[in-house]
Amino acid sequence: MRRLTLILLVIGFIDLTSIAAAKYRNRNQEKVYLCLHNCALCVRFWENGLYNGEKCARKCLKNKKRPKIIDPDCKILRFFKSSSLKHKLAVGLSVSRLVYIWSAVLLASTF
Repeated sequence: MRRLTLILLVIGFIDLTSIAAAKYRNRNQEKVYLCLHNCALCVRFWENGLYNGEKCARKCLKNKKRPKIIDPDCKILRFFKSSSLKHKLAVGLSVSRLVYIWSAVLLASTF
């Protein structure tokens, strides 16, 4: 009788922990999805070829264990393609986007 009770307790514990782990995995998967979605929105926000969405997505997938949105404001300079940025500045961006980029550059350089 004791042995059966112990076995049932162990099975119950394993079942409870697997349910909790599944909920944790689903929550993490949702956060990774939100991070990837934010990268896609940043690519759409900036002009074609300016924002490096692949680099942002790799960073999201690299942080699967502790997922978070990497670039919520689409301003982190390391996610911009420097060659495309230089070309766009030479050719000419829309004035509002140019002001937005330079404000991000100035803000990043102050830290």
